[in-house]
Amino acid sequence: MNNRSFVRDRIPGLICLLILISPALDVLSYWINYFSFSNALTLGMRLAVLMILLVLGFYLAPTKKPYLIMGGVLLLLTAGHVAACMQVGYSAPMYDLTNLLRIYILPLTTLCFMTFLQAFPEHSRKFTGCFVFCLLAIAAVELLSTITGTDPHTYPNKGIGVLGWFYYANSQSAILVMLVPISIFSVSRMSMPGAMVISILGMSMLYLFATRLAYLGLILTGLGLGIAFWFSEKSARPLAGLLLVLTVGFAALLPLSPMVKNQTLVAENAVKKQQLMDELIAEDEAKALAEGLSEEAVAVERLRSAYMEYVPGLVDTFGLERTAEAYGYSEKASDIADFRRAKITYSKMLLEDSPALSAVFGMELSRWRYQTMTYDVENDFHGVFFLCGAVGLALLLVFLLYFVLPLLVPLAKRPRALLEPELMALCIACISCAAHIYATSGVLRRPNVSFYLAICLALVWQYTRNLRQNDKKIEKAP
Repeated sequence: MNNRSFVRDRIPGLICLLILISPALDVLSYWINYFSFSNALTLGMRLAVLMILLVLGFYLAPTKKPYLIMGGVLLLLTAGHVAACMQVGYSAPMYDLTNLLRIYILPLTTLCFMTFLQAFPEHSRKFTGCFVFCLLAIAAVELLSTITGTDPHTYPNKGIGVLGWFYYANSQSAILVMLVPISIFSVSRMSMPGAMVISILGMSMLYLFATRLAYLGLILTGLGLGIAFWFSEKSARPLAGLLLVLTVGFAALLPLSPMVKNQTLVAENAVKKQQLMDELIAEDEAKALAEGLSEEAVAVERLRSAYMEYVPGLVDTFGLERTAEAYGYSEKASDIADFRRAKITYSKMLLEDSPALSAVFGMELSRWRYQTMTYDVENDFHGVFFLCGAVGLALLLVFLLYFVLPLLVPLAKRPRALLEPELMALCIACISCAAHIYATSGVLRRPNVSFYLAICLALVWQYTRNLRQNDKKIEKAP
């Protein structure tokens, strides 16, 4: 055996090891943050994982052209971004470029896993098997944190939701909705009873997590895989029945779920916020009228205390009148106290005050800082647009469509393939994660989540490739 074969034979094992250590890195990140240590250690470890993947991928790639093209595109995007930032003064370039690298991890890691699956197609089962281990490891951490009373909870200020020793709830939710369906399918290829156990465990974890997106993943997993297994083969129908029963059962328990408990508290808190807002507006209106201000001035000044209470960063940065105009002079706490909306509004106004190049290539991350808080947006698509500009967002959408559009062609020829459990599991994982990308900032700038998503996208690519190859064989057959 020559040296090249020796190295090549050990690459799949190394890749599996990098997947298996992912939960441990997440737990380490939690405790580092808990004790207020620098996250440089875990960030360095994740960058080391990326470098290992890139070296191995480049080494295995039959043609280096895709790596060179992607590297060139990302370098050009970075150059444009830096140029846009320098027009308004680049105050913290390392902080900004590190964040930019977090966004780049998804396409780079996906390309690497596509290379691995092309070089070792027979090892795709091992990669999905690693998902099972990761799910079990996360379940063990959740159980241990609950038993020891150290679970930080999904909503820490309310003590709701089982999170475990993981740093960011939205990111962990995105990880779970990818792990659960793929783990159920992976185990089903070896043991139907084992898949039943994983189904109960995984769907229970999603139910107890308490986010609406986790619950969406639960419903999609139960219904989607339940239907797919039912139509796949008779031996899988007990598993299909269990998945459908679990879906109905958890739906029936929705009124008692931690998710509904959290939403109830949110609604109650919204009533209190509206009461406070009404009081503040009434006080400021009376004061403005007593000072003999004009009608136009009163319309603005009556909102001062209320807006300073809920969106101080916008008022201090852009002025009360401009902020009030951006909100349509709203007096509803549901508008003004919505911090997610406040962040998007802040970003839009920041972009309005920036040179035209900022809309093309994005703005510096530090510009979202306001005193001890940040107005960095909580939606990944918005985040990519404001940080990387229209060019960056367009490139991201093209990248994601690369995995969607080619799949539609073979599916149009035989749509029944969508009911195959493997494709259904991959679609559920990707769709559930896409919902997180749309509604949260917990995926595209979180290396731990984009790592799992990269594997899912590469598996979709491999599945599409196999479908097209099978179609070609059928066409050539006499």
